[in-house]
Amino acid sequence: MPAARSRILTGAGRTFLEVERFDRHGLWGRSPLVSLEAVNAAFLGQPQRSWAVLGAGLVRLDVLSDPALQHIARLEWFGRLIGNTDMHLGNLGFRPRADGFSPAPAYDMLPMRYAPLPGGELPALRPLDPALPLPAERSNWQAAADVAMAFWQQLADDVGTAQDLRALAGTHAGQLTQLRAVVG
Repeated sequence: MPAARSRILTGAGRTFLEVERFDRHGLWGRSPLVSLEAVNAAFLGQPQRSWAVLGAGLVRLDVLSDPALQHIARLEWFGRLIGNTDMHLGNLGFRPRADGFSPAPAYDMLPMRYAPLPGGELPALRPLDPALPLPAERSNWQAAADVAMAFWQQLADDVGTAQDLRALAGTHAGQLTQLRAVVG
């Protein structure tokens, strides 16, 4: 999936993830970008719901394609399977087109469950309880689970990551491996 470019920076005993804006070009250049929150307000007027549910409404209005909906559903499942607790409607973007919208590159997609708290203290490393898909969601869940397993395994293998988080990441990779076998 297309995603904003990012890099890991370290300094003063802290590690940071820097994500580049993909909708900015030079000093004044901008690419059109609109959030799911704005699209929902303009076209659907629905309360806060899952990205895929709102995307299905946009497909029914013929302003979003079926492949775009599949992309959104997989991205949403990936976020859930990596512990992204910050998946509000402003964190999914679209590029406007003459015939509707196409998903923008993914951004702000990280395991916020483990982000430092407002005062800077680190939260307890609680295990995930990954959700299983409904039958209609199975193929999107499977695709997202494969990528989430790789994500957690890469983190578990990263020697620059704190040992307790590496151990938890290994546990998450193992959990998803087992669930993936159950789901098929």
